[in-house]
Amino acid sequence: MTVTCLTPSEISAFLKAPVAISYRFKCTPLAKNMELKSKNNQILSTKLRPPASFSQLVERERLMGKIPEQNLPLLVLVCAPAGFGKTTWVRQFLQARNLAFAWLSLEPADSSPQRFFRYITASIRKDNTDFAEDLYRSLCSTAVLSVEYIIETLINEIAMVDSKIMLVLDDYHEIQDEVIHQGVSFLLDHAPDNFSLIITTRSDPNLPLARMRARQQLLEIRAQDLRFQDDELAQYLSSLPLPLHDLPSETLKRLNNKTEGWIAGLQLALVTVETAKDLQILLDSFDGQDRHVMDYLTDEVLSRQDESSKAFLLKTSILSRMNASLAAAVSEIATAEDILLDLERRNLFLFSLDAKRQWFRYHGLFADLLKHQLARSGPNAVRDAHLRASVWYREQHMIEASVDHAFAAQAYEVVGEIIDEHGVEMIRQMQGPLLYQWGRKLPSTKDFPFSPRRLFLLIMSAMVAGNLAESTWLQYARDILVSTEARTQDDIDLEAMLLCFEAMVAIQGGEFDQAMIAIVKIETHMQSHEVSELLANIATFGGGITHYWSGQITTAIKLLQRVEGALLRARNAAMYFPAFVNLIAAKLLKGDLESAEMLLQKTYSDMENLSWLHSVGHGWWAFANGDVTYEKNRLSEAKAHYELAAQLTQYSPTNSICLLANARLVEIAAHTQEANADLASRVLNQEHKPNVSFIAGEFEWRMIELLLTLGRLDEAEDRLAQTGVSLEDESPRVCDERLYICLAKLAIYRHRAATAWGMLKRLSDTAAGDERLRLGLEQQFLQALVLLAQGKTRQAKERYAEVFDRATQLGCVQFLLQALPGAGSLLQGALATADEGSVPAQLRQYQPPTVPGEASPLSEPLSPKELQVLSLLVKGQSNADIAKHMFVSNNTVKTHLKHIFSKLNVNNRSQAIVQARAHRLLDA
Repeated sequence: MTVTCLTPSEISAFLKAPVAISYRFKCTPLAKNMELKSKNNQILSTKLRPPASFSQLVERERLMGKIPEQNLPLLVLVCAPAGFGKTTWVRQFLQARNLAFAWLSLEPADSSPQRFFRYITASIRKDNTDFAEDLYRSLCSTAVLSVEYIIETLINEIAMVDSKIMLVLDDYHEIQDEVIHQGVSFLLDHAPDNFSLIITTRSDPNLPLARMRARQQLLEIRAQDLRFQDDELAQYLSSLPLPLHDLPSETLKRLNNKTEGWIAGLQLALVTVETAKDLQILLDSFDGQDRHVMDYLTDEVLSRQDESSKAFLLKTSILSRMNASLAAAVSEIATAEDILLDLERRNLFLFSLDAKRQWFRYHGLFADLLKHQLARSGPNAVRDAHLRASVWYREQHMIEASVDHAFAAQAYEVVGEIIDEHGVEMIRQMQGPLLYQWGRKLPSTKDFPFSPRRLFLLIMSAMVAGNLAESTWLQYARDILVSTEARTQDDIDLEAMLLCFEAMVAIQGGEFDQAMIAIVKIETHMQSHEVSELLANIATFGGGITHYWSGQITTAIKLLQRVEGALLRARNAAMYFPAFVNLIAAKLLKGDLESAEMLLQKTYSDMENLSWLHSVGHGWWAFANGDVTYEKNRLSEAKAHYELAAQLTQYSPTNSICLLANARLVEIAAHTQEANADLASRVLNQEHKPNVSFIAGEFEWRMIELLLTLGRLDEAEDRLAQTGVSLEDESPRVCDERLYICLAKLAIYRHRAATAWGMLKRLSDTAAGDERLRLGLEQQFLQALVLLAQGKTRQAKERYAEVFDRATQLGCVQFLLQALPGAGSLLQGALATADEGSVPAQLRQYQPPTVPGEASPLSEPLSPKELQVLSLLVKGQSNADIAKHMFVSNNTVKTHLKHIFSKLNVNNRSQAIVQARAHRLLDA
């Protein structure tokens, strides 16, 4: 495909042309109509007001009567195609009822969670100045907040307002982001009594409408409701300055049938009418079903305008909103302000967006028609208008809007210049994914040359966005470096970026030898050349991860500590939290729980000082805290941390943290009476979208551990087989140690413990010393179980005693409580001989767990009622579900469960299910 774009010389000539009228034109400066928060976080105040109504309004009591006077429904959905008067009617309804409301006019740029909720908060604050002040300040900063926190804060803040909060979201069809839909759904599900939402949209939104209908929380106004009826059409015509108030009823019906009650079509048609005779001619030629109707009406409307107004209408049709300065720059007409006011006065489908009549927008359908005519007026007409708009927005530091218009103009070099100028700052402000999207929209490198700096920024954006398959950019960068003899600083940075990218690809693929080679090259490169701080941090981060997965934990901790401090000083949250989580993981692997807990406390204080407590990064912190407390077997604390981690990261584009946190929650639930079968199913079946710092293996072994904990041994075995590891492997890779441990556990569960001995011995040889002390202890723990299974009781107890003493000193006791054959008897023996004061409380309270797949003898048979409860329990039903099914109380179900657990010699639901299957209690 051939791509048409402006050359640098064409752009230069274009920018030198006398089009910058806004410099000479006296108009209200942009800043006076904006609440400027930062260069990238403007609040356009005109979006917070409903557009001005046309002077001719029809009192539509028929529609007013559909909404009750009292107790407005939670959601009023006004859904109809373009031109049916949705916005006009909502404003009319609010005015007629004298209701206070918060208004937000939406556009495509609002399909970003941070921006969307920033505007919602601003709209409510317009008349409630104290509303959600801390949240609003955070939303206007560069911090990226979790959607969960934003929504929960909004709900709590709304609940504290004494008066009714009625929020209007106009043109909700512009919102395409699924995270926003989920957030609005959560708001509706948990809304306080003093909240109502009105949505206007061209299509049904992705919200829980069916559920709300069933709960009678939804009122719907559809196209059939909004269509003019004959009496309403007569009322409308009587208000016009035209001799049409005495039309026969047959003519009225004919006109309404022709337009099918379509208000915008009716208005467009009547613009051409001056007499009743004109109306008859129009009715004879007008066909509402004809695909050429829109073109016909546009021609008729435009033919009544003078040349200046016509040119103005066509050129400014590309703008979603405009003030006089922007309109003058795009139309190249100095009298833009006069034309805008004249068009509004004549009701020519132009809406005033503010009380001072400084910002305007066209009716959406009318704008579409004008744009169609603009495209027909000349081959470059649309492109030139977009390019002038891009220039104006760029001068106002509104970069996203400038880029949007530059793309529409196919002015790719302008986009490239903006990337060069703002790319680094965008990455620092966590806008790397947006930068990456811009790069993906540029033509291929074959048709459009990329400078070294541009390639550097785009490759970096791909890396921070987690997209590591940009082969085109990478190859083009390599070609440039090969063909360049004299190296500039941009070339040097690009070469370092390629090495960083190469290391990250290798890390994500588990190829740590290749990653280490790339890291060494980066270090050599940085010794010879000066590179940016951002690059240096990426290189150090990659080095830390590579050494971690290569088993060199001391070196990994040193590098991760260095980059953690640098990223904190640079306020780079996007990279800081992955580095922090990996650092905690390294400290846990080394058995240094005390240092890990100190780091957690320090980081919490840092997050508080940097206003990161409600960011997605806080979810990463909570996950790391969950791992530390889980390792100490403080399960209630760990559960709270994991729940917070899952909540704060559930809307993240990468789901590693959310899935891993939920997996731990399932494991913790396996020790309680309310195991969460639904959550386990979601975790095990959901597609993994990894973050660059979590490679395959970290995720995989945790999922296999979960299956082993749940007693789903066949599934665990199948999943292990897919990894390619085997107990027969002579040279196990360090990065696969966790998978080999899972293999050993499976062999012990299957009563084939002896087959695991050789692998455990090879693993303990590689983990000798303090580098991976925690992992070494677990390997020795499994060796003790193998010795016990082989009848070598004395050696087993001696080996276990060493593990027990060291583990209790370090505080990492969770693995000692695993439900593996023989583990309980060894632990009880160690507890009997240990000094009570040195044993952690978690171990002193130990009760022997039931081993998955291992049937213990029944103390007495289960009664028919108990068997019925057990069968429902196996199906995953909750206590409340079982009570409802059996027509008994919750307390009765709890009593049955208590007897079932006692007879099966188990402590929780998961163990009861395992025992039921082992004893074949439900086969009948």
